[in-house]
Amino acid sequence: MKKLSTTQKLFNKCVRGLAKQGFARAGALKDYRFQCMGLDHEGRRCAVGQIVPKSELVPGDFAAPTGAAKWMGWDSWDSLTDLQAAHDAAATPESMRRRLKRFAKKYGLSIEGLPL
Repeated sequence: MKKLSTTQKLFNKCVRGLAKQGFARAGALKDYRFQCMGLDHEGRRCAVGQIVPKSELVPGDFAAPTGAAKWMGWDSWDSLTDLQAAHDAAATPESMRRRLKRFAKKYGLSIEGLPL
């Protein structure tokens, strides 16, 4: 069995977390570039918020994931912001699924076994 990269593992965790909330976008409580990294008013998390440890989440925390790529072991800042953009720009659950598939293709990640 091929060992998964850290980025693949985190992407899988993100997709599975988003699936649990029906691919519903976390709502922004304030006007910031990133949607809620913490928990929104309905308990949903954004794409990056799905891979941030629960112990680090704060309701309504909208801090942009400035050091997130490094401490999570994510391959690059650009891909992390693209992952977040797949969430933030999705108007519907189906749109989010399409965007996550395009993200995976762009960065050479597998979607096999994921609920996309």
